[in-house]
Amino acid sequence: MGEPPAELPAQRRPSIRRTRVAKPAAPQAGIPTRPMPQSKISANAPQMPQTRIIIDRVHANSRALGGSALQSTGRGMRQVGERGRRRSSLSGQKRPIGDSEASPRAASPAPDIDRRDRGDPLRCADYAAAIYEHYLAVEAAVMADPNYMAMQAEINHKMRAVLVDWIVEVHAKFKLMPETLFLTVNLIDRYLSTVRVGRKRLQLVGIAALLIAAKYEEIWPPEVQDFIDICDHAYTRPEILDMERSMLIELGWKLTVPTIYHFLPRFMKAAGSQEDKNANLVAAYLTELSLLHYGSLKYKGSQIAASVVFIARRMVRQADAYPLALRKHSTYSLDDLRPCVEELGQVLKQAGREVTRAVHRKYAHSKYRHVATELRALTSA
Repeated sequence: MGEPPAELPAQRRPSIRRTRVAKPAAPQAGIPTRPMPQSKISANAPQMPQTRIIIDRVHANSRALGGSALQSTGRGMRQVGERGRRRSSLSGQKRPIGDSEASPRAASPAPDIDRRDRGDPLRCADYAAAIYEHYLAVEAAVMADPNYMAMQAEINHKMRAVLVDWIVEVHAKFKLMPETLFLTVNLIDRYLSTVRVGRKRLQLVGIAALLIAAKYEEIWPPEVQDFIDICDHAYTRPEILDMERSMLIELGWKLTVPTIYHFLPRFMKAAGSQEDKNANLVAAYLTELSLLHYGSLKYKGSQIAASVVFIARRMVRQADAYPLALRKHSTYSLDDLRPCVEELGQVLKQAGREVTRAVHRKYAHSKYRHVATELRALTSA
């Protein structure tokens, strides 16, 4: 094969990598040109492994260079080994946190209340603490203005209470999830915080909010025609859909919000009352009563939930109504909750004595062990 031309006429000359092949040495006298069979090799001839040959060559090169190559190579290998051992020893250790980086949670961690649920994938025990920390961090951003009635010209807090009372009845009639009720009230208050609404359209706001919340929370939400029938055809289908669209745009489509109901089961679990049926019924009753009260808007959902758990445990005569685990997971001291507890106590005393009685009638049923009737008799004594 001839040499390639110096220049290719139409394309660039390709680079060809050539491998130099060593030529076999010329045979010397007395040495056969073909290898001898293995059987004819003398058993007394010393056999050297390939690894030993390489080591000897390295030593020979090192002596030729005055030993500097091998010494530098040894030093380098020792340094690499020391760094590797240092990294491996530190990989299993947590980096110490300085005083400037230490957090209150690190100094005094909350008790692990999810330890028993590690084997249940539905409990999400590995993520529960992080989820509720996120809820506590973002709940203030999705609260309604506690003074929005000042900007409303045609409605007041009593009309709001009547609307929420009617929503409770409709919610029970449709047999919806509890999350739907609390999200509905949150949507109503947030919308009324930004938009002025006339008296005749206040019920329409409630219907649209319940429709949105049902679509968000329920598997089979009620249809628009169901809401038209439940309000006795006071509003048409286009009016309900227009209000639904207006609310979603005004609220920025922010529907994933932590409500009181999200915190209540967590705090009951932290208090150790998740299996106490009576305490859970009292807490649920107080929580729904707080929805009717306009003054509860100035408290965060987590504050109301922690206050409700404290009152419920006092009602069922628990020795420690506000245990350490509840204080840690709610992040509130008892002094922080005192104003909310006192206000909820007044709400409980007035329950069933005003026009808004839907919650009282609901929890006076045998399904809820007549908890509303029992508490009314207890607070009246």
